[in-house]
Amino acid sequence: MLNIKNFMPIKCASSDTRLSENDLMDVFIDEGIGKEGDLILVEALEDTGAYSEIEDLNGRSMKIFKGQRFIGVLGNRESSKNIVGGVDNNGIEINETVILNLLTNGGIVGICYDSPSYMGDAMKLKCLGLLKKENKKLNTLSKLKDAPEKIENVPPIILVAGTATDAGKTTIASKIISYLANHGFTVAGTKLAGTGCLEDVLVHKDAGAKFVMDFPDVGLPSTYTSESNYQKGIRQLLQKLADKKTDFIVAELGGDLIWANIPTLFKMDDVLEYTSGLVLVSSDAISTIGAYKLLEEWDVNKDIYVFNSPFKNNLASQKRLQKYLNINSYDSTNINDIHSVINTLIDSNRVLI
Repeated sequence: MLNIKNFMPIKCASSDTRLSENDLMDVFIDEGIGKEGDLILVEALEDTGAYSEIEDLNGRSMKIFKGQRFIGVLGNRESSKNIVGGVDNNGIEINETVILNLLTNGGIVGICYDSPSYMGDAMKLKCLGLLKKENKKLNTLSKLKDAPEKIENVPPIILVAGTATDAGKTTIASKIISYLANHGFTVAGTKLAGTGCLEDVLVHKDAGAKFVMDFPDVGLPSTYTSESNYQKGIRQLLQKLADKKTDFIVAELGGDLIWANIPTLFKMDDVLEYTSGLVLVSSDAISTIGAYKLLEEWDVNKDIYVFNSPFKNNLASQKRLQKYLNINSYDSTNINDIHSVINTLIDSNRVLI
């Protein structure tokens, strides 16, 4: 077991670790069995890969070069568009002979099971060892012990979900935040599902959110985890944001509706109690029809506001959704449509805020 100082220089601690300088004092590097949430020191074995950049703790994207070292976190990812990989429940033997992969630009490390051809192979990383302090592994999931049994006194939550990744959720969430902030409301921006990194919540901050946090702040490298871990993390995250005394929480759900524990979220009655409405960004009409069927099966009894894809003909989408779902949908490129929905959400929460 060696002091981390023996491995300097270290390029950075990746954004998903959410480490502070104090966390790295008196830290040692050791071999062992690595599991989800364990912090790990790795060395890049190449300059290229599906991800060849990494976010630091400030959200700055940094190019990784062969031989550079950084601190990552063992975790899982099951993206419908990007990499699928992770660490199984039995863990991974960590020593300098083991080669793992960089699964995200937020610093999640694990075994790559599949990387699509358009991204290329995942970057290979040499495992230098697990981080230990006072002879105990540093693991982000330890933060979950502070989770409440249920959330209380939470401001209205506006959920922003999509029927697919890259549907435009962050764009819509940012416009909602901006409008609320410009009209005098104090807003918190967050992500409640997906793969952790700072990129999206920093966009929320740019849009006017006074406070931003996401699930790595409460110990979840991603939400591709157990239902129990997810529930604890999300309750703790929402309660922390509620304690900031904001008027609204705008919460983005990464990826699509059917994975990353989003179905678990919709079964959390205490969260739904404070949910004002669901803004659903549609990739196409047929996926929205499927989403409505699932939401009905899950007994999600909340107002749903559908915004059609900017990459499809809006009128054609509106006609299809009117015929098959008997709903009015909105143009995601029309600021008046966006403002109309936000004003409806504001009016429905006048008593609460």
